[in-house]
Amino acid sequence: MNVEEIKERLIKNFPKDKVEAFDLRGSGDHFSVVVISDKFENISLVDRHRRIYSIFKDEISQEIHAMQIQTYTYKEWRDKK
Repeated sequence: MNVEEIKERLIKNFPKDKVEAFDLRGSGDHFSVVVISDKFENISLVDRHRRIYSIFKDEISQEIHAMQIQTYTYKEWRDKK
């Protein structure tokens, strides 16, 4: 997978939200993703990550070796800034 494919898949699942994807090593198998969505309201961090991992369940440990995940609601994102 590449960054664009990861971003497209995230946008498909979070169409009205902010998503970013980065290739951490330039190797196409270590990625970082940021998803800002109110769909995460009242959802634990573990369940947020499970949701992201489920989007890539067929690629995790095959094409994707590692994925760093950051998830926020819009309020959490504003408070972080």
